[in-house]
Amino acid sequence: MKNNNYYDAFIDSILSLPPKIRNAVIRTAGAAASDNNPYLYLWTCYNDLDNPTGVYIAELFDQYKLAID
Repeated sequence: MKNNNYYDAFIDSILSLPPKIRNAVIRTAGAAASDNNPYLYLWTCYNDLDNPTGVYIAELFDQYKLAID
């Protein structure tokens, strides 16, 4: 059974983005992530809404109606 916590919902939302946008976001995050984990990098940015990347991800979720809370 899947653990339905916010991080899982966040990853599901990232994976639900349209393919071109999803691939660009994951590729860019992978290049920026120091530990080579694009999902954890995006999660950290998303939780720090003073970070421009976090604001961008939140706006993408709003645009595509992929709220995680």
